[in-house]
Amino acid sequence: MDTPQHAQTAAPLALRAWMQANSVSFPALATLSGVRRQTVYRWVDGSSRPGALARQVIERVTGGHVPSSLWLTADEMRRAKG
Repeated sequence: MDTPQHAQTAAPLALRAWMQANSVSFPALATLSGVRRQTVYRWVDGSSRPGALARQVIERVTGGHVPSSLWLTADEMRRAKG
């Protein structure tokens, strides 16, 4: 899957910043998200995006600092609006 350009920058940077500011480790976020640690590394380095459920978990765990919509492509955002 191609990762959208903004998801390669904004979402991973926001996630990394939140993790650093809150002293959340990769293994801790992986446990909270129900994924492997390597998956979280890929989210943060921008090489992959979390699935829909994981995006919701990230948004909830971060208190909205990393919103689910930040990971979406322009086409996905248009479809979501309806």
